[in-house]
Amino acid sequence: MNDIKPKLADAVKIDVTPVQENIAVQKPQMTYTTESYLLPTTVYKSKIQPAFIKKDILHELNKSFVKGDFGNYGNLYLEAFYNTLRNRTDLLSVDLKHWSGDGPVKNSGFSDNVIDLYGSHIINAKYDLGGDIGFERTANHFYATIPDSLKPNTSDYQAFDDFHAKAHFANTGADTGKLRYNFGIGYDGFQNYYKTSENDITASLMADEPLNTNDIVLNASYDYMNYKTESSINRTLLKIDAGYRFKAGIMRLYLGFKTAGDGGDSNTSAFHFYPDLNINADLVDKYLSVFGGITGGMEKNTFRQLAYENPFMVTAPELRNTNDKFELFGGLKGSFSSSSSFLLRAAFINYQNLYFYVEDTTDRRKFVPVYDNGTTTLINLHGELGWTFSENLDLNTKIDFNNYTVSKLEFNGKPLPIEKPFERPGFEWMLTGNYKIENKIVFGGDVFFVGSRYATDLTEKNIVTLKPFVDANAHISYAFENIPGFKVFIELNNIFGNQYQVWDNYPVRGFQVVGGAMFSFL
Repeated sequence: MNDIKPKLADAVKIDVTPVQENIAVQKPQMTYTTESYLLPTTVYKSKIQPAFIKKDILHELNKSFVKGDFGNYGNLYLEAFYNTLRNRTDLLSVDLKHWSGDGPVKNSGFSDNVIDLYGSHIINAKYDLGGDIGFERTANHFYATIPDSLKPNTSDYQAFDDFHAKAHFANTGADTGKLRYNFGIGYDGFQNYYKTSENDITASLMADEPLNTNDIVLNASYDYMNYKTESSINRTLLKIDAGYRFKAGIMRLYLGFKTAGDGGDSNTSAFHFYPDLNINADLVDKYLSVFGGITGGMEKNTFRQLAYENPFMVTAPELRNTNDKFELFGGLKGSFSSSSSFLLRAAFINYQNLYFYVEDTTDRRKFVPVYDNGTTTLINLHGELGWTFSENLDLNTKIDFNNYTVSKLEFNGKPLPIEKPFERPGFEWMLTGNYKIENKIVFGGDVFFVGSRYATDLTEKNIVTLKPFVDANAHISYAFENIPGFKVFIELNNIFGNQYQVWDNYPVRGFQVVGGAMFSFL
């Protein structure tokens, strides 16, 4: 076997060094664009509470419920409610309600019966067409605790029939940056047991025209009111408000005006113009902002409104609109954390024809509205605080200080030598809270404190001071886990049992215990 000895030959080398060629590459100009697309949305106006969202899980809505309770003072409350479930185009709700009971003294019973139907239909995911129709009948007695010698030999019964029908059409699904509007019409027919009646026809338009990142806003309404007592009075109110809403750095501003033309009120018929300026500035983003402004406006007063506020009113009260001639306001709002919020507001307001209640001289059981045809000055200090300590505990409180200066009260055009803000409190405070245990047991309660008020009759012979009062209430409910939708509850009202007076000579019911149950159909 021969030994192999490999031998490499000499390599041939190239003496030329390669040079890299620099070739310029022309990069094309690329323009990237995204086409905006607005997903269709639907907006529903529902009579039920909005769905509660927890941990990104949308809870089921209850299709309907029935509720009933009873207690001392002959208290009886029954309610049945039906509501369609979530639907992309339609919503329908029906509410039936009855509430009745006895008052604190003889012949002081009351009743309240309601039927209401609401519906809404979304057209092409852009337009909302809806309406509301209903009827309510309330009844009460003039049970004022005054000597029999001051009570005329007339019926102490009163009842009110209230029929309403309303409709609206809005482009709630309009594209971003497009004009949004909401047009509404309505009718309210109101009548008492003594055939005093009021027919109120309204038409309204709200529009918002985007302009770049700002908005031009228009609100207009027209009211025609026919008020029938022994005679017939036609009243009208036309209101047109317009403004420009925009942002400038940390500031949000609204610059506009309000107008009002009212007819039929012998003491207020005129054209009125008001500035409408509002400024908000964020001092600390999401936590503290300051606001202020100047505004005014005409406040519509109707027979229906006064009757719901004071059911012990005379049969045919005088009606005037209240002119908010000038309002200067400012304050602070914000939050201490993501679970709290607060509001502090101060206002200086000049009113013309602000109304107060005094007792009628022909029947001391009834009240008449008297109007300040001069200037009523109101200094109001208002505060609110809300705190959600956890998912199971929340507290809210509100407080108001009111200082009225009255100048020239009138009754049916005749001046009265009175300079007190009768039946209007100077101080009000409210505290409310709820505590939940595993969504089964709910404890809750509220406390109201109302300061002293002045009261008198038309002769001003006897001015009295109504005492301040405290009203405390509590409730507890239990939801049965093995019977879905069923819960029982107990309510304790006016726990201290004070038969205080909201209106002069009209004590309220004392301590009340109410128990009942509610079943929600899933």
